Amino acid sequence: MPVGGVVGRVPEVFSHVLGRADSPRTPVLSHRPARHPLATDAAIGVGVAAVWLVVFEIGKRTGWRPVDPRAWVIAGACLGLAVAVRRVGGVGLFVLLALAYPLVYGRPLLSYFHLLPLLVLGFAGAQMGGRRHRVVLVVGACAVSVAILLSPLMTPRLWSPDRPGFEPPGPRPRINLSDLALAEFATVSVALLGAAIASQRAAARDLADRNEELERLRRSEADRAVAEERLRISREVHDLVAHHLTAILMRAQAADRVRDSRPDEAQRAVAWIADESREALRSTRLTVSTLREAASAAPGDRDDGPLADDLAQMVERVRQVGLHARLEARWDAEPRLSPSAGVAVRRTVQEALTNVLKHAHATDALVLLRPDGGGLSTWVLDNGRATAPPGPPVPGSGAGLTGMSERALACGGRVDHGPAPDGGWQVHLWVPILIGGER
Repeated sequence: MPVGGVVGRVPEVFSHVLGRADSPRTPVLSHRPARHPLATDAAIGVGVAAVWLVVFEIGKRTGWRPVDPRAWVIAGACLGLAVAVRRVGGVGLFVLLALAYPLVYGRPLLSYFHLLPLLVLGFAGAQMGGRRHRVVLVVGACAVSVAILLSPLMTPRLWSPDRPGFEPPGPRPRINLSDLALAEFATVSVALLGAAIASQRAAARDLADRNEELERLRRSEADRAVAEERLRISREVHDLVAHHLTAILMRAQAADRVRDSRPDEAQRAVAWIADESREALRSTRLTVSTLREAASAAPGDRDDGPLADDLAQMVERVRQVGLHARLEARWDAEPRLSPSAGVAVRRTVQEALTNVLKHAHATDALVLLRPDGGGLSTWVLDNGRATAPPGPPVPGSGAGLTGMSERALACGGRVDHGPAPDGGWQVHLWVPILIGGER
C-alpha cells in the first residue's frame, strides 16, 4: 500500500481502537446477534490491560528494572478501564476518570506511556459530539490531569522500602516545562484528532442525508415526468383518434340511412370512410411512436406547417361529414406562435369541431382566428339546436375540455367555453404571440 494510503488510514485506526468507532449508520454485515457495546468494550479493555501486564512481566524477566512497578500496573489497569467505557461513558464519567487518574497514579509521571489512559479519555470525549462545551470540559480535565502528573504537587513514592536501591523521598522536584509542554501537546493533539474525526463523520452523515433527499427528489421528479408524459400521450390519443372516429361514425350513420334510397351516395361514403380510417391509423401510429422515441419530440407537439392550412383540412373533414363549416382567418399575415401554442390552437379547434359533431346538434360551425391584444384569439361557434339528429347518440369521454385547458395553460394562454350570445355554443382560446409575431 502507498505511504499516503497508510497515513490516510491512521485516523480510522485511532477511531476504531481508541474512540467511539461505532455509528448508528454503520451497516451490519454479519447475521450474528449484536452484543451490547459495554460487554464488547469491557472484553476489549480487559484484553488491553492483560497485554499491558504481560509485556510488563516479560520486560522484568528479561532484566528491565522499573523505578516503580506499581505505577506501571496502575497505568495498565486504568488504560483497560478507559477503553472499556470509551463508548458508553458520558461527560461526567470521563471528567471523573480523568481527574481521578493522578490521584490513583500517586506519583510524578514516570513514562509517557502512562499518559495513554488520558489520551483515550480525551479522544473518546472529543468524539462525543453534541454541545461544544462538553467536549472542552473533557479535554480540559485531561489537560489538568497531565499538568498535575508533571507538577511538584506529586511526591515520588516507591513500591517498598526493602527494594534494592531505595532512597527516601527528597525535596519536591521542580516542574519541567519542556516535558509538560510535550505531554500537553500530545494530549490536546489526540483530542483534536478525535474531534476532527467526529466532525468528518458528522459531515459524512449529513452528506448521506442530503444524498438520500436528492435521490428521493430525483425519483419524485422522474415519477412526475412519467405521469406528465402519460397525460400528454392520452391527450394526443383522445384528440387525434376521437376526432377521426367521430367523423367516421357520423358518415357511417348517414350512409346507413341512404343505403337503400341512394346507393351511390352510400358507396361514396364507404370510400370516404376507408380513406379516413387510413388517416386515423396513420395519426395513431405517429402518436404511439412517442412511447418508443422518448428522446425525440412527439408528433402531436410539432408545429408541422402553416396554421391556416392545418385548420382548413380539419374544417374540410367535418364538412364532408355533413356539417356546414367554414374558416375565417382575419389577419394580414399569419402570426408567429410557439410550437406549444400552435399545437394548442390545432388541438382545441379539432376537439371543438369533434364536440360539435357529437353533442351540439348543429348544422353550421365557424372557426374564426384574429390577433387580439398581443396574442391570437380563436373562436369555434356553432348554431346548436334542441332536436337530436337521427341515429344513436355519440358518447363522449369528458376529457376533451380538460385537454383544452391543460394545453392552454402549458403555453401561457387561456380557454373558456359556454353559450354564444346569438345562440348555440362557443369555445374561445387565447394564446400569446411570439415577439415580432405579426410580420
